Amino acid sequence: GNTPGANLPGLTYVDGTCIEMLRAKTVRSNNTSGVPGVDWLTRKQRWRATICFKGKRYYLGSYARFEDAVKARKEAEEALHDEFLREVGRERKREG
Repeated sequence: GNTPGANLPGLTYVDGTCIEMLRAKTVRSNNTSGVPGVDWLTRKQRWRATICFKGKRYYLGSYARFEDAVKARKEAEEALHDEFLREVGRERKREG
């Protein structure tokens, strides 16, 4: 679908949770910080941490220090992704 604003620079567009991207931990070319899920808010002069999971975006807070935003993002990644991988593992066991 051609959603207006979906691919504008500055907006991170994620369709659902892309497992390949989780694995690769790739950095998008429009990312301002070099860390996925962490970007600079010029207006507020703060770093914002977000994470996308199963098609939803979770706002993790904004931080004066870059390291704090990265830390929040890493913690959320571990919590969400580990839980996600556990769920997938449980489903595989049920199928087998």
